[in-house]
Amino acid sequence: MSGQGGINGHGGPGGSGPSRRKRQSQFVVDQHLTNRRAGARQTTSADGAAAPSGAGDTSSDAEPPTSVLRETSDGWSFCKLCKVAFPSSGAEAHLQSKRHELGLLMFQQGKHDTSTQDLHNIRITCEALKNEMSGFHGVAVNPGEKADVHFTILNASASYSRNLVSWGCPTAGSGIEFVQQAGLQLKPGQSVRLQMKICMAAIGESRFYVFFTFTNGLNEPKFTVQKCPVSVSCVDDIVQRLGADRAPKNRRFIQIPSHLPVAKQTVPGTRPPKGHSDKLEKDLQLKPYNLPGKMRSFINRSFKDTGSRLDENSRTEMCAIRQMCEEGVRYSTYATRFSALLYCEEAQMDVDIKQYNLEGVTMNQRRNSGLLVLEVPGLAENRPSVLRGDHLYVRIMAADGTLGDHEYQGFVHEVEQTRLILGFHQKLLDQFVPNMKFRVEFVNNRYPLKMQHRALELVEEQPDMEHLLFPSYDTIGSWGNLITDPSSPLTFYTRNPAPNDEQAKAIRHIVAGTSRPAPYIVFGPPGTGKTFTIVEAMKQVVKCLPEARILACAPSNSAADNMAEKLREHLSKDTLYRLNAASRAVSTIPDKIREFSNIDRETGQFEYPRRSELEKKKVIVCTLITAGRLVSARFLPGHFTHVFVDEASQATEPESVVAIAGLLDVSKDMDKGGQLVMAGDPKQLGPILRSPLARQWELDISLMERLMRNFPPFKRRQAPQGGEYYDSRVLTKLVKNYRSHPDILSPSNKLFYEGELLAYADPLLSERMCGWDTLPRTDMPVIFHAVIGEDMQEHNSPSFYNPQEISVLMTYIDRLVNKRSPKGTLIKEEHIGIITPYRKQVQKIRTELRKRKFEALKVGSVEEFQGQERLIIFVSAVRSQPSFLQTDMKFGLGFLTNDKRFNVAMTRAKALLVVIGNPNVLACNRSWKHFIDYCHTEGALRGQELLHSDDDSSLDELVKLWSQLAISQDDPTAEEVSVHNDQQEWRRDQ
Repeated sequence: MSGQGGINGHGGPGGSGPSRRKRQSQFVVDQHLTNRRAGARQTTSADGAAAPSGAGDTSSDAEPPTSVLRETSDGWSFCKLCKVAFPSSGAEAHLQSKRHELGLLMFQQGKHDTSTQDLHNIRITCEALKNEMSGFHGVAVNPGEKADVHFTILNASASYSRNLVSWGCPTAGSGIEFVQQAGLQLKPGQSVRLQMKICMAAIGESRFYVFFTFTNGLNEPKFTVQKCPVSVSCVDDIVQRLGADRAPKNRRFIQIPSHLPVAKQTVPGTRPPKGHSDKLEKDLQLKPYNLPGKMRSFINRSFKDTGSRLDENSRTEMCAIRQMCEEGVRYSTYATRFSALLYCEEAQMDVDIKQYNLEGVTMNQRRNSGLLVLEVPGLAENRPSVLRGDHLYVRIMAADGTLGDHEYQGFVHEVEQTRLILGFHQKLLDQFVPNMKFRVEFVNNRYPLKMQHRALELVEEQPDMEHLLFPSYDTIGSWGNLITDPSSPLTFYTRNPAPNDEQAKAIRHIVAGTSRPAPYIVFGPPGTGKTFTIVEAMKQVVKCLPEARILACAPSNSAADNMAEKLREHLSKDTLYRLNAASRAVSTIPDKIREFSNIDRETGQFEYPRRSELEKKKVIVCTLITAGRLVSARFLPGHFTHVFVDEASQATEPESVVAIAGLLDVSKDMDKGGQLVMAGDPKQLGPILRSPLARQWELDISLMERLMRNFPPFKRRQAPQGGEYYDSRVLTKLVKNYRSHPDILSPSNKLFYEGELLAYADPLLSERMCGWDTLPRTDMPVIFHAVIGEDMQEHNSPSFYNPQEISVLMTYIDRLVNKRSPKGTLIKEEHIGIITPYRKQVQKIRTELRKRKFEALKVGSVEEFQGQERLIIFVSAVRSQPSFLQTDMKFGLGFLTNDKRFNVAMTRAKALLVVIGNPNVLACNRSWKHFIDYCHTEGALRGQELLHSDDDSSLDELVKLWSQLAISQDDPTAEEVSVHNDQQEWRRDQ
């Protein structure tokens, strides 16, 4: 918030002259790189022991190395050779399987194209229609178009004949025909030309090896097998056009810090006009909580004792912090541990923000304002997130690229779609001329971090918080009920529809306060109405408990606005108040909540009333971070009797604590309140973090998820008691899904929700796409469209895109938009959403949509779709090259590393779900494998043929062919890791 000193706490001009900006004493290192280097020092076996010196030996008589297996945190293993996932209990069976035998053979031979070698005087050449692609002879065809590939076999022996016993490939697919029969004899010096016919119906890539088996012509049982790699691409105009943008192969994006000469002076900028009336007290100080230099040094080492440049005291301190973080969350170290993790996150934020720095850019001067205008690519997508009152730094660049010795602070006065309106000191304006070049440095907004650090300090000052944050059976319900009988019926405000049985039960327990002092949790899987439930609970608290005062919070403005709108349906504007941060654009506030928001009616700007005015409101709605503004005002202990947090599973624990510590009194004499209520779903996406260290030590686990994971009162029982798997005094699981068709809901229901979800969606909506003529099964509105595409990158971007998937996607879009559904309703752009994990894929899809003038169709990441729904959802998985899987797993990219991301993507659709991806790659993840198997079993597959299963007889033939090739000595345990950083969206809500 700009009222709290902007970002990083730097002061404005305020009459002070130029000064030198205080910089951090130590450089920040990308934690992804330090973690990678630390983890690559030695090869380890499956049990974690260091591998012996001969571990890399993969000769044919050696045991298959167990270190090719990577165990995941959910009890599954991933084989790096076979690119498949399976339960860890089946690891030994996999290592002995035909599939793994084939994987090992293919690895040992996969890097060698024997068609270019003269083995036993047999030489094979391929006349391809295109140049070689990644070592494969590439052939491009259009859908339904026929093409031929010819192989010439020369017997270069001067003395011996050779017999071609067989040729072909067991896995080439139905679109490939090997014309000539085997049984040909090649005399010395003779050659033969063989023909392979190609006709592919589906867009995508098909890569396989053509095997040639020979005898020596003397009727001896000695065989010679050679292989020739072939790549067949079925393409159209979209694939060809997008493929032309690709960068060269094997390019790596590694962030290299730029060491620039330090500016001699920093000239402070001009702050934006205050623009709001701020009468709200600031009785509790918000300290800077700067990242200590010593902590930065520890983070740069990943808290590992490397034996260099650390004195004994520092080494001891660093090891103690690491041990504390590894031990998990404890009340005795609660504040210290979470503060350390926040510092880890801040350090990585400092690294990541640098990717948005701009070199050699120009600014324009806004007429008659003294402000400069800067174009920022990606600004509209929060890449980076910049708010009013934030600041950045610029330096003048000379024609030869050298930088001026002054840097100028620029405060953000306005944020437009792709432009920042900036206020600089007059010293820069006096020098400014059109087309002047600048280097722009972005800096992070530290205000949310400071609020979280202060909240952790306040927890230490309130010993009774232990009962709230570390509840036990001994304390649950120990305060007694606020109403006599929690099972007594309530008269609900919302009657069409009225709360269902589970929702009503949760509401009654919340009103009665049966969990106090422990929190109450509403576990709401997708589409089950968790926000509806807690909003009705708040209305009942207001009605049944006249002295109650409620603080209703959420991590984002959109979720807070949603609560406020629903509350207003039955609460008066005198009772309800929506408190917004000053950094929010007034124009983004929905019309329905403006009348009870903190907007000055005369100026149209934000206002902050005195504490005494806010105390009159029965319900205040704000974001979790803005709740810290109320902490600063020091409301009387016990003023807020209830704190409700919606989407609680999306907030870090320190973020949730901002709305609790200093606001909710949980002392034993609180007979009228002290109730925390959290609603969310820990099976969906949690907080978005950047630091691998913070994730490693579970800063991405919300308070809600920690309680449900670790504390018996909140855990699911192994057997029901009284017909319930959860203790209803503290938690209710909602099970009726009002969003999706049963076939769309089924995979996530089985994978994540014990099969307990019930499909209650209105059939008029959920069955709207049943009968669509494109469905493989007309009564099942789910499609998995198999596409073996190609991962590509542009020259200037590390992010991936997949032209083949985009082509298939656009074919579906053209069949749907502005067409009638089978039930006769018009399908509009806003009915459709497209989810894809990579920023470049989003951009490419949007470009194709704009060509069709489809501007209202939303395309975005899973994070952008959480909490949303559409009639029709498309998912483009992008990843198609197994070689990139290890990179994705290390850096948390794409769909394959995060089951929560998969769950959200699969549960946004009401009436039609279409998933486009490479089944061979996606099946590496157990959730994806379940979904693909589900579609296969139910007859919901389209596109290219799937990979052969483990019991397929073709595996025996492939193993035989590969085993007769010469064996190489490559080490399948070795990893090649490229540093990749797909640009995450930055959070912007305060």
